[in-house]
Amino acid sequence: MLLDIAYKRYRKPILWIKTGHFGEDRAKWIRYVTDECREALLNGTDLRGICIYPVIDCPDWDELSSYSNCGLWDLNNEKERILNENYYAVVQTCMAEISNLESMHIQDNMNNNLSLSIEVTKGYQ
Repeated sequence: MLLDIAYKRYRKPILWIKTGHFGEDRAKWIRYVTDECREALLNGTDLRGICIYPVIDCPDWDELSSYSNCGLWDLNNEKERILNENYYAVVQTCMAEISNLESMHIQDNMNNNLSLSIEVTKGYQ
């Protein structure tokens, strides 16, 4: 696992940033990320957090008029933000799993716990 290899090599805390996926597989991606992070934590990796990017839809890099359906909120044709319910549910489940690890006092070699925080308001527009 890459997180474990990087931690063992550099012995520095890890923050998994700017992670995300486009389209329908967003929920599968965050599930994969959470599974990898849980495994790393159980192996003693000093993992400090996970950052979903982008949390809201954004234009494609090469075509600013086209949005990519990559965040927790999609943008519809009327330019309204719509919560992706499936992705939201999986993110909530993943957060609960990491919190359960913390409550079980699973700690890394440097005695630090993973901190994962995301504020999600379903009514955001």
